[in-house]
Amino acid sequence: MGRSKIDAVVLAGGQNTRFPTLKGFIRVGDEAILDRNLSILSGCFGECFISTNSPEVYFSRRTRLIGDVIDTRGPATGIMSSLLATGAEDVFVVACDMPLVKKELVEFIARSQSGYDAVVAVYGGMMQPLLGIYNRRAIPVIEGAIAVGRKRLRDVLGMLNVRYLAQEDFSAIDSEGESFININTPLDLKKIDAMYGFRL
Repeated sequence: MGRSKIDAVVLAGGQNTRFPTLKGFIRVGDEAILDRNLSILSGCFGECFISTNSPEVYFSRRTRLIGDVIDTRGPATGIMSSLLATGAEDVFVVACDMPLVKKELVEFIARSQSGYDAVVAVYGGMMQPLLGIYNRRAIPVIEGAIAVGRKRLRDVLGMLNVRYLAQEDFSAIDSEGESFININTPLDLKKIDAMYGFRL
């Protein structure tokens, strides 16, 4: 396709085994997490997509959908498939279960891309690869890693030229790391609900 702009993808292809409902549809106030993240991304980038292997669930969102190009589930596959499908040089990704993503942090991460295979923040001493930007150069690396069973994003990032953004780099934007909070289990939701007032 040859486009040079940044496209954006909400990763919604997870198996969701630890939660009784699709996490992207958990509501933050009056808005589903999925819709909130799509709104943030559409305000920052070219086109927005949803990466999913259950397209029928997301037809109502009227957003273009991307399925995995290989039968190996996981965020690495979703990112590779998104890079292939969009044709953009860079794709900004965010997970569908991250309810407190800050638009300013998304913009900061995107501005930090200048020739890297990926740009990923580090918070609390941990890489945060599900809120970051990936370049087309990562495609063969991800494909090769998956082929030898190294499906974790941590493994893939170890093979790429990555710019890691230190916590102090973005402390003025998100000092508490709220953008990286995700909901994996009903217990997670209960804890976050107590703090932020979420509801299903």
